[in-house]
Amino acid sequence: METSSFQLETVAAPGTPGVRGFKPYIAVVLNVNQNHLDRHKDFQEYFDAKKRIFLNQDAQDYAVLNFQDQGLKDLAPRLKAQVRFFNAAPPALAGVAPNPNFAVAREVANILGIKDDVCARVFRNFKGVEHRLELVRQIEGVNFINDSKATTAQAAIWALERLNAPVIMICGGRDKNIDFSVVAPFVRRKVKKMIIIGEARAKLKKTFGPVVALEECATLPDAVARASAIAQKGDNVLLSPMCASFDMFSNYEERGRCFKELVHSLPAHA
Repeated sequence: METSSFQLETVAAPGTPGVRGFKPYIAVVLNVNQNHLDRHKDFQEYFDAKKRIFLNQDAQDYAVLNFQDQGLKDLAPRLKAQVRFFNAAPPALAGVAPNPNFAVAREVANILGIKDDVCARVFRNFKGVEHRLELVRQIEGVNFINDSKATTAQAAIWALERLNAPVIMICGGRDKNIDFSVVAPFVRRKVKKMIIIGEARAKLKKTFGPVVALEECATLPDAVARASAIAQKGDNVLLSPMCASFDMFSNYEERGRCFKELVHSLPAHA
């Protein structure tokens, strides 16, 4: 079960007002990066909400933390649960490329007594999930990739780090008051053209205008049409918004489905 910071705000310790009885046997925090700062007054308040996932755990429970996240490493000694770290360079699994998502799944599986050979078989056959670096279609050597789930700066960095060919990046939507500038070095190296949409256009333009060639479009259909028109063989057209979807769509899934429908409607040949 995934729990958001919005839900975790309501978790209470015994004897205090709020939602009581939330006591996960295994609680996982993958990372803590800027997010939902349109709701939380600052990053510390957001982090404090995330930490409440551990509030009612005891020594019989497990807290699984990212070894590469310093804030989580600093938190570990203050937790009552047994702490397990992932992303700490464990022995590799045969035929499985390093992946922090696989690493955390492996750590949880080990707690549950599931052996590494079972994990390796599952990871080798895993095809990915919808809306996260999802290859939608290839048209004349151009890859169209749906990463609508990327609603933060760090999620966009994750996507860009995994693409080697030049990127035409479609981004924008409703700003969550996060700092986009952390993405700038990756955009400079990987992105040949950025197409921006949505309410966050002005902020994106201010951040990335000095870094990359940039165009504004009024809608996602306009952006897909423009990206298709300028893409060349070997390029990646990447929808990785870095923003919430609520200015144009009901959720990121609807935005991703819209992108896929638009891509599938493109002609097979120029």
